[in-house]
Amino acid sequence: MNEKYKGSAWKIMIGMMCIQAGTLGILMNCNGILFSAVIKDLGFRAGDLSLFYTIRSLVTAFCVTTTTKLVFKNKANMVMSVLSLFLVLSYAAMFFYNSLWQFYISGFFAGLGMSCTMTVIPTVLNNWFKKRNGFVIGLTMSASGIAGALFSPVCSKIIVALGWRMTALIMALIGFVLIVLPCWFILVTNPEQVGEKPYGIDEMNSEVKAETAAEQPSVNRTLPLYIFILTLVVVIGPGSMIQFNQQLPTFAQTVGYTIETGALLTSLSMIGNLSGKLLLGTLADKFGVYKAVLVFLVFTSLSMAGFFAFSSIRAVLMASALLFGTTYAIGMTVPSLMYLDLYGKEEYRQKLASMQAANGFIGAFSSSLIPYIYDFTGSFRPVFVLGVFLCICAAFSVTYLRRYSLSGK
Repeated sequence: MNEKYKGSAWKIMIGMMCIQAGTLGILMNCNGILFSAVIKDLGFRAGDLSLFYTIRSLVTAFCVTTTTKLVFKNKANMVMSVLSLFLVLSYAAMFFYNSLWQFYISGFFAGLGMSCTMTVIPTVLNNWFKKRNGFVIGLTMSASGIAGALFSPVCSKIIVALGWRMTALIMALIGFVLIVLPCWFILVTNPEQVGEKPYGIDEMNSEVKAETAAEQPSVNRTLPLYIFILTLVVVIGPGSMIQFNQQLPTFAQTVGYTIETGALLTSLSMIGNLSGKLLLGTLADKFGVYKAVLVFLVFTSLSMAGFFAFSSIRAVLMASALLFGTTYAIGMTVPSLMYLDLYGKEEYRQKLASMQAANGFIGAFSSSLIPYIYDFTGSFRPVFVLGVFLCICAAFSVTYLRRYSLSGK
């Protein structure tokens, strides 16, 4: 055994939390605050600048399968370090930008840099943890909520004090510390590579092992294509609504609030992000991933209704932002658990990468659709109606998938 890695499952989890916090909590979730200042300063239309998200999502979709294979077939820490450097440098370069096309270039490199992160993190955690992996994945994914909640108000204050250019540079520096360094010094994809065993495996007696095998079978049959499509409806449908988080500062201003209130909404969304992932992971361990998803679809629907009908009431607006943040759990905590249940440990990583690719293509459309809906209608209300509709479709789909999973066992 490599003594350096003795008992290192928790170290791996902390490293994954840092990567999650830097990638989504700082660079992605605070992007809306940064770009609202860019729009005000440089005079861009919200829809035009949102093409940054479209390009980022498309590049992620095209690259996720290839970069995932590179990570798991080569030195993972080296590949992930190079990719994460592309990501942080794409933000550092914004310090010099004055034209839209420059932001689009950053969108390309940001998409490349984060292309396989959401596949690598849950896969690595499933490799290192054989007990309570739902809670561990939820806890790790919640790191983005912690980082976003803490940094969102700081980000707005830095913009006011130093300007958005210096803020982009600071975001890149924080990203380097939280993403690149853990990738290089901590990342190990499998405990066997360093002579370790997954956490909890020695505590399982033969009965628990048999039960675990029954819950997470290696699927020997080919599941029909429509099952995979239904999983996309569950995950990507309501999950695509998280693109609205980038527009929360703009939305706040459209209903008569200040940019500081918009930052507060983003912070509350990140708190919902944090608590939602923890709650969903715990519920999934106790009641199963499908029942947990149904609860969270109700949360998302309530948040859309609050934004639609009660945005003039500050308390309801804050509560809606908090509930809206729980939507992140659907797109980030659910996929690895659901695919592990449906496809088994031998195939779920490939399906997870395919889902991320599909998510990238759909995200590319939705990231531009939401701001353009506002540009052409002058309101975000159609977005909220769409969100409720997607949640209803997801509820029917997840109910069917649960019955399908039980019938297969």
